[in-house]
Amino acid sequence: MNGVDAARRYVAGWNARDTGRLADSFLPGGTYEDPNTGGPIGTGPLGQYAAGLWTAFPDLGFEEVDYQTTASGEIVFRWVMRGTNRGSLRGLPPTGASIALPGVDLIKAGEGGVERVQGYFDRQMLMQQLGVQVTVQPHAAGPVRFGVCTSVKSDNPAPPGAATLTM
Repeated sequence: MNGVDAARRYVAGWNARDTGRLADSFLPGGTYEDPNTGGPIGTGPLGQYAAGLWTAFPDLGFEEVDYQTTASGEIVFRWVMRGTNRGSLRGLPPTGASIALPGVDLIKAGEGGVERVQGYFDRQMLMQQLGVQVTVQPHAAGPVRFGVCTSVKSDNPAPPGAATLTM
């Protein structure tokens, strides 16, 4: 099995939605990392992370766009992640929206399996495809601190009986 074969085995584990098969595609001590993992994780935490994605997207699958091998032997795997949000994702309620999220994995692999995966995708695009509002703002600018405001629509035509300003 060459590096591309090992990478394809890794992708097959994701597409089978099988934590054991996914873990078996890695060499001992292998790591996975993407914008949501907070750094490299081993196959145990990867299984938990993947299971959370499969809960959020029961039909999750990776469309294989392209595999390229660099001069250093690293594999560049371009993909499109597809699925419909039917379960909670990162504490958010399901939206029912379908996603088609492009991304890239840089995979270091060899004869025995995958040593390292570094995944890249646009988190903002993911949230926008789910219909989640994405606001980019600083935490503070000078004396002003920024946060979030929420309003609730009511069918009651009467003006509110109270208003609150928190300082």
